[in-house]
Amino acid sequence: TGAATLDGPAGPVPPPPASARGPTPPPMPTLTPTPSPFPTPPPPGFITINEFMPSPRESDWDGNGEADFEDEYIELYNPRDIELDLSDWLLDDSEGGSRPFVIPAGTILPARSFLLFFRAETGIALNNDGDSVRLLAPGGDVIDGWDYDDSETDIPWSRTVDGAGEWTMDFPASPGGPNLPPSPTATPTITPTVTITSTPTATPTAVPYGLIVLNEILPAPRDIDFDGNGEANLEDEYVELFNPQSFEVNLDGWQLDDEEGGSKPFLLPAELTIPAHGFALLFRSHTGIALNNDGDGVRLFDPSGSLTNSFFYERSHSDIPWSRTVDGAGEWVESYPASPGQPNLAPTPTPTPTATITPTATPTPRPTPVDGAIRLNEILPAPLTLDWDGDGQASENDEWIELYNGGDFTVDLAGWRLWRGEIGTDGLPDGYYYEFPAGSLFGEHGYLVVFKRQSDLFLPNSRGALHIVRPDGRIADSFSWGQFPGYDRSFSRYPDGTGPWGVVDISIGLPNRPFPEHEPQPTRTPRPRSDSGLGVGVEPIARAHELPLDERVTVEGQVTVPPGLFDAATIYIQDASAGIKLYLREGAYPDLQVGDRVRVSGYVREFHGQRELSVPGPAWLTFLSAGSAPRARYIRSGWAGEAFESRLVMVVGEVTGFRGNSFWLDDGSGAVQISVDEDLPWRRPYFNAGERWAVTGVVSEWDGKYRILPRFESDISEPPSSLPVTGER
Repeated sequence: TGAATLDGPAGPVPPPPASARGPTPPPMPTLTPTPSPFPTPPPPGFITINEFMPSPRESDWDGNGEADFEDEYIELYNPRDIELDLSDWLLDDSEGGSRPFVIPAGTILPARSFLLFFRAETGIALNNDGDSVRLLAPGGDVIDGWDYDDSETDIPWSRTVDGAGEWTMDFPASPGGPNLPPSPTATPTITPTVTITSTPTATPTAVPYGLIVLNEILPAPRDIDFDGNGEANLEDEYVELFNPQSFEVNLDGWQLDDEEGGSKPFLLPAELTIPAHGFALLFRSHTGIALNNDGDGVRLFDPSGSLTNSFFYERSHSDIPWSRTVDGAGEWVESYPASPGQPNLAPTPTPTPTATITPTATPTPRPTPVDGAIRLNEILPAPLTLDWDGDGQASENDEWIELYNGGDFTVDLAGWRLWRGEIGTDGLPDGYYYEFPAGSLFGEHGYLVVFKRQSDLFLPNSRGALHIVRPDGRIADSFSWGQFPGYDRSFSRYPDGTGPWGVVDISIGLPNRPFPEHEPQPTRTPRPRSDSGLGVGVEPIARAHELPLDERVTVEGQVTVPPGLFDAATIYIQDASAGIKLYLREGAYPDLQVGDRVRVSGYVREFHGQRELSVPGPAWLTFLSAGSAPRARYIRSGWAGEAFESRLVMVVGEVTGFRGNSFWLDDGSGAVQISVDEDLPWRRPYFNAGERWAVTGVVSEWDGKYRILPRFESDISEPPSSLPVTGER
């Protein structure tokens, strides 16, 4: 029996495209001299930049379900007849622009193949009105680059001949595929080119469509490195096809996808042939197909576009595949062991240990908690650019907490709590908690990762405290942190469950690594100020609150207060990290609406104590895309302070006083002033002291005092029937 696989026997799997963000963040780049594999700089044409997209807008190029600025991409091409190792090579834009991106170790670019990097992975922000794209060798030598003066929406800059031609904007987009001149006929679906190693065959026999079937899928990899690239992560998801025929079948034109409206369909490579009674193994790193853990589907289409085979599931368990009981024909079960690229075999009587929560009743958990077994092990409080939970979006839901079971037995976590806050006089934390449901079995010497999407617990970026509490109220373990670890970086302990805490490379769901001899600094040093053009790297908005006054910074965010509402020169924007007030010194804003995404450069200033960006003129602001209105963060009334400055929030409380166009609400945590701007075309409603009201607005500071500024008449309303869980930052 033979197997065709997208990594083949020739070498490791090429790295995933940037749209599939794995759980290991890119290393901090450095341009200091390092040993180079080349005695002299490699000659031009050794590796080339082949295509890049500066201005995506309407098309979802990375296939994550959203058309936005993160669809910017850079494509590399290897014109050689040998594969090349791109470990520690660098990509960046113009000198002094975005932070250079270091290509991860082990990145192999096959001969005459393409490698695609999206902005979500690289962090490289290409300016629409002109910038540079550069490829640098590990020693810092510039190998290839292109300076452009303008761009057009969803039109790439492409070479007219792969790896060698002149640059043009006349070619259609072909991310991960050969550059082709425009054609009057429809352009076929573009997918990343990969090298397939398979036995040369004669022209495949024509077969009726529908005779290739789905045979095994793995939606929820965690602890096992199925694709053999040295890491156990989300890229180990796979789909296996089976050829039940007595002859080989070529899959040119066939397509895979998940449920309708899910991941972008994957066009199987023209050279992929499945031997008779053989298998084809397709990993997520190549297909881009992200299977949801809590239910999804896989569909196979023939070259005519007809659905030939599909399988839908409602649940999944870590490292357990869905498999047919008989290759190509049997029912689908979760009881078979994983056999990627091999025949499906029934499980042996010997049970396989697992380090993850499973719904089974064996091994029997201890009926009572055991001291010292369950411990906090790693915490990531400040996600930003990486999709840690694998839901296709980088958001605040990517915060996570990892537990470690150091015992030689399985523990039922039902009734245990992850509890945030300082210890009160009653001996329990004073914040919010997540309680594990019944049936939460935690295997011996295993790791359990709980995402915010599951727990609804917000973790403060700094000055936080977290505890794991037994059902009887005793605290099993605690960790407090005062400093900010940095975005997409974790606090972890070594050895697992017992050692001291520090900030090191992330090892989500895996054993923690030893600390380096010199612990990395948790925060970045400020950039030197630059006054040349707008080509500065995009920073999270929180960075504008950290920089000294008069420092220049570029940020991106969604509009929460549009122009002309408070006054013609003021708007508010926010991202996942913070909010900021913008003040336009000259000219007028474009026609912006709540939810629109913009990129803006300006200088850090303060007005009556409130941090703002002073924007010299309209040319310093770029409209990126339209979007839905951001949801207000529900907070306690007493929390409306520096931590939420310029953010859109909602409070609910009783009216404790009013004067003019202002009134005060208190939910028991402290009163907050609500101020209705005098320039708004409406006035606050009439109410009596003691009534409960809900208010949405942005938090504003005026000479050390904080208040909430509602925007629209609908921002003041009766309280909702139920309130969400609050979250501190």
